[in-house]
Amino acid sequence: MPVKPIRIVSATRASADEAPVHTLLGRCLASLQWDAEVRCSFACDNDGENAFGLGEVYNRFLTPKHAREIVAFVHDDVAIDDYFIRQRLNEAMKQFDVVGVAGNMQAESDDVSWAFEFRGRDEERLYPIAHNRFSGAVAHLQEDAQRVVSHFGPTPMPCQRLDGCFIAVNVARILDAGVRFDEQFRFHAYDVDFSRAAVEAGLRVGTWPIAITHGSEGNFHSDSWREAALRYRAKWSERRGSD
Repeated sequence: MPVKPIRIVSATRASADEAPVHTLLGRCLASLQWDAEVRCSFACDNDGENAFGLGEVYNRFLTPKHAREIVAFVHDDVAIDDYFIRQRLNEAMKQFDVVGVAGNMQAESDDVSWAFEFRGRDEERLYPIAHNRFSGAVAHLQEDAQRVVSHFGPTPMPCQRLDGCFIAVNVARILDAGVRFDEQFRFHAYDVDFSRAAVEAGLRVGTWPIAITHGSEGNFHSDSWREAALRYRAKWSERRGSD
């Protein structure tokens, strides 16, 4: 496979002037600018009633125009610490079609994220998934600005679900498979739904050792997260019922 250019895509509430200064992703881009084949596309001012969901933003780049690229969908509170990111992702795409930095190697039907699940009919409580199913590692930024690495499990490894803070795709393979982000999942569950759809379509999904730092650990107990999790569960329950 020829070496492909990389496009980093992110949605942010920040303005175009603020994004390079006030977001972790924007500030890290200076260390990647030595490589002209690493490009970045920000959807800025993505806030308020007219904000686009992440799936809507990301699907703009799953088009023939970008078929020669590897596109990395990255949260704006993520710093890419690996300045050989283009080499890393090109290596990863020899083995996989969809790549993350953290994921679940053996998901079950009750999953509602790569790391949590409901069990049976109990939709009131989130249960942590056993860590021996996990793959990957992510550094998290602490209040004192120190980075603490969360090592989840071996990587690279084939996975069935990926964490959405960083998901990279070989656009040509995604287009061939007809997989897209489900735009009903605006800011939550889009990642587990997309990686599950990719697996169902026969795409190779897995983790790769790429150094990133995430500025947050996620909010898995908000009302909006729970609502998306229940819709995700209902969607895939209906699919199983129709098989």
